Amino acid sequence: MRKKPEGKQKDVCKINGKCVVRACPGSGKTFTVAAKMAQLLKKWSHTHKGIAAISFTNVAWEEIQFELNKTFSINIPISYPHFLGTIDSFINNFIFFPYGHLILGCDKRPKLVGEPAFPWKRKDWDRDPQQFFDRVSYDLKGEVSPLVSSDSFGFTWKKENVNGSEDGNYQNIRKMKENLINEGYVNQSDINYFSLELLKNYPIAKTVALRFPYIIMDEAQDTSEVQMQIIDILLDNGLENMILVGDPDQSIYEWNGAKPELFEKKIEEWDCLITMNENWRSSQKICDFTYYLSNLSNKSASVNKFKDYDFWPKIWSYDYEDPDFDSLMLKFLRLCDSKGINQSSNDIAILARSNDLINQIRHVETVDPWIKNNYAKELMHSKYLYDHFEFQESFKLLERTYMSILEKETIYSDHDLSDLIDKRGYFDFKKEIFSLIKLMPKTDISLGEWLTEFENNLIGYPISGIKRNLRIDDEFNNLTFDEVFGYENFNEEFLLNTIHKVKGETFDAVLLILKKGSTGPRYCNFLNSLIEGEKVKHEELRNIYVGITRPKRILVLAVPSDDYDIWDSYFYPKQSSLTDFF
Repeated sequence: MRKKPEGKQKDVCKINGKCVVRACPGSGKTFTVAAKMAQLLKKWSHTHKGIAAISFTNVAWEEIQFELNKTFSINIPISYPHFLGTIDSFINNFIFFPYGHLILGCDKRPKLVGEPAFPWKRKDWDRDPQQFFDRVSYDLKGEVSPLVSSDSFGFTWKKENVNGSEDGNYQNIRKMKENLINEGYVNQSDINYFSLELLKNYPIAKTVALRFPYIIMDEAQDTSEVQMQIIDILLDNGLENMILVGDPDQSIYEWNGAKPELFEKKIEEWDCLITMNENWRSSQKICDFTYYLSNLSNKSASVNKFKDYDFWPKIWSYDYEDPDFDSLMLKFLRLCDSKGINQSSNDIAILARSNDLINQIRHVETVDPWIKNNYAKELMHSKYLYDHFEFQESFKLLERTYMSILEKETIYSDHDLSDLIDKRGYFDFKKEIFSLIKLMPKTDISLGEWLTEFENNLIGYPISGIKRNLRIDDEFNNLTFDEVFGYENFNEEFLLNTIHKVKGETFDAVLLILKKGSTGPRYCNFLNSLIEGEKVKHEELRNIYVGITRPKRILVLAVPSDDYDIWDSYFYPKQSSLTDFF
């Protein structure tokens, strides 16, 4: 176990001021961010000024926290005056919630709704625009814009008609947004937008910059325009130290507003750039192979114990019209076995781009057994999570669902839930939740069997309303819980998951299975553009890059047979003999 930074990691620990750190896959980015923060914490002398380390997902900042404690013996959780969490929670805690009333004008504390907080379910009739509240927000011009594909609204998204008048559907969405915000509801994108407006119009930025004179932003390639403007305003108002750490080649959240070009622009604007191109994860052969889907000026140098591992990544083909994924996976597992790799979900990953392909690989059809205005799905999912040791997510879902049943209305925010729990009594409420989870059968049976057994267990339970909220479509009684909730595949031999879910993780061996194309042009069209000299700039190719940079030793890419030639010609240099690779 490495206990101190090495190579380029040392350079990051020495810098202050404004600096961009471009970290290639496997460069030990999380370790380095933790090392830098630990170094600062141990020398920090301010009582009311702190260091903020922020990332874009809970998983990412929790990994930093784990490293801080495990490797650098820093007490966790990180306490005042410092902050460790997501960029959204940083904006919420230190800009929006303290000052949001100045710009919203609502008479009560705003309520954060929609993912990743609480699912938004308000809908009084079929075409009720309220159902779209969490799917729209404001762009930099202050105009309502979709946060998801415009195809998901059931109408053509446009702001104006041909004659220049405001489109009726857009007008309904705009007015709905204004009305619900006046009621105090906001989604996370709304919060980011209004926080930017607060910094522009009120003397708040200097206060935040003084409170946090040192900010380290991890995964900075996923920054949105609004988030980067917030950072710029803090810098203009006295923020002394700002370190952006990321890799634009691993930006796979453009669908959620990420703009990797903002990170690249900072490389051009700021004088300080450190490129972490030492790979502590993968063999040199994997580094060489994956280089062709990156914008790195030079190949990463493998510096780990597998650097000389003798296996050149392979490209396999399969029949796209009649795929035999079972045989493909078996072939891969046999390859791993021949190389002495343990068959476990910690060591072997089989990845795909989408949940649809995961379900196809698992021979599971997409099903919807749920009935409207019924809580069977939430109750069953909470127990499924509990049975797979996801206790925090399990209880969070169960508490919200239980309270919605008791109150006979949907709970939209953490504040709603907290208020209701306080009214019932915190400890009494927790006892009720624990007693309820004990009444739930294990989820190793069919949905129908689980419902019957749970209803029997509820006989005599004081909250009779729960039983009335348990129904599914009878057609799906024989489905298993794994078929409905388990696409992540709790499998002891290997992990079956999507690329997005394993970003940042490491495995000994990876099989990445690709379909014929993606939404929009086919992958092969993207590769042809690269052959003609373009840079990697499409998010779909960056998805592949993230997938193929996960393994230490074994990498196999499986593609449709009639696309094989283009993949082969792109990744295997033409001037070299095939014997160099096999």
